[in-house]
Amino acid sequence: MPLLALGLVLLVAGLRLVRGGLAATRRDGARRWLAPAHHPLGGFAAGVAGTLLLQSSSAFLILLLALVDTRLLPLSAAVAVVLGANLGSTLVSQALALLSTGGWQGVAGVILLAGGAPLAMVRAGRAAGCAAAGTGLILLSLQILGVALAPLGRQAWFTSLVDALARSPWGAVAAGAVLTVLVLSTTVTVVVLQQLVSAGHLSLAAALPVLLGADVGTTGDVLLASLACGPRARALAALHLAVNVGSVLLLLPAVPWVAALLPALSSLPAAQIAHAHTLFNLAACAVFLPLSGFLGRLAAGAAHRLSGGRAG
Repeated sequence: MPLLALGLVLLVAGLRLVRGGLAATRRDGARRWLAPAHHPLGGFAAGVAGTLLLQSSSAFLILLLALVDTRLLPLSAAVAVVLGANLGSTLVSQALALLSTGGWQGVAGVILLAGGAPLAMVRAGRAAGCAAAGTGLILLSLQILGVALAPLGRQAWFTSLVDALARSPWGAVAAGAVLTVLVLSTTVTVVVLQQLVSAGHLSLAAALPVLLGADVGTTGDVLLASLACGPRARALAALHLAVNVGSVLLLLPAVPWVAALLPALSSLPAAQIAHAHTLFNLAACAVFLPLSGFLGRLAAGAAHRLSGGRAG
């Protein structure tokens, strides 16, 4: 429990530091730098690149909440960035699973915190220093939360619960979502599935609904972080959840066909799981990216209602 509390405190503190750093930037310069992200394809590419850079869609999307909350990026543009981050997370999962570099976030967090803290004490570098130190705290918090919650996966009651849920496709989706919420990492869920399928404990067809559920569970820490933000960020976090749930509804019926296709892409079970994750998110992006403008307007309307009708 103390480790869990520490992770949550660092997450909120990191988010507030990043928001403070962004608020202190020169608005015109920041908006010029973010201009490419205003176009759906530019925003989509930024989401993929940002997630790959931070090796975490959660960390990147929490930073995106701060950009939206401080009005440096409009909600209409942020939707495409979210979709890009979803796809980027599948590439991170493949890379981390192959290279076994799961501790990267913690190391990067320490480096950013150590470099950003002294810079934040200098007036000229305060904005950049706060943003760097805050990003470092966010990365550290995600690493700590993952460590704090990981033992749940070894508890008999938890494994029994997952086994019971996984007996039906919708139960398997729920199992994937619950596991990912608890470990705060899609990558961990992907690696667990790769190990189970490789060892023959779980069939490929049974693992794919769990994989879809993981994309729902990965919205948990973004939703949690949005509680420390304003209505615009909360609306974006809710939209992230809605898009990922919608993706499950669209893609779950296709699981048998995807399972039949994967052996043609690779003979290795671990690679098959990674490829499935990427294929699912590519399909979701193909459906939702053309709707990003409409979804952005929905999110803006939700933010307006959350703010009680005030300018949000």
